[in-house]
Amino acid sequence: MAKRTNGSEKNRKEPLAGVARRLWAFSGNECAWGDPHCSTRLVTEEGAWVGKIAHIIGAEPGSARHEAWDGKDVEQLRDFHNLMLLCGVHHDLIDSSVTRHDYTVEYLRAVKQKHEAKYRYTVDDIEAEFRDTVNGSLEAYSRGSWRSWRWPCSVA
Repeated sequence: MAKRTNGSEKNRKEPLAGVARRLWAFSGNECAWGDPHCSTRLVTEEGAWVGKIAHIIGAEPGSARHEAWDGKDVEQLRDFHNLMLLCGVHHDLIDSSVTRHDYTVEYLRAVKQKHEAKYRYTVDDIEAEFRDTVNGSLEAYSRGSWRSWRWPCSVA
């Protein structure tokens, strides 16, 4: 565990289990920045991971927007809802001592929500899509015998 100079444990830790995977899945491989839209790829064509996980409410005293933390549960600081995936430029912009006050918790949460909404499928949506696909296949199968049934295709 990381320690402060006074020996106490730091609040800043790795994201909770599965959180980084969710952030990357809902990123669409693009920086979440939306004003103006940033289309920086978070994984380059060469396979380099250049995206950075940013805290909306900073984990450490003195960090950007840390004063918004209620101080109750340190685990919420590394939860999905407090983290967003940005390119290096926007990650540094929201945390810079010069510009951090321009980016409120509410603003960053809205940026995160708007960006992730484009890439988010709920489990219900995925299951419904799967059921529709399976049911369509079963209907086609039940109309003919298994010997003559074929997957639909576009043969000219």
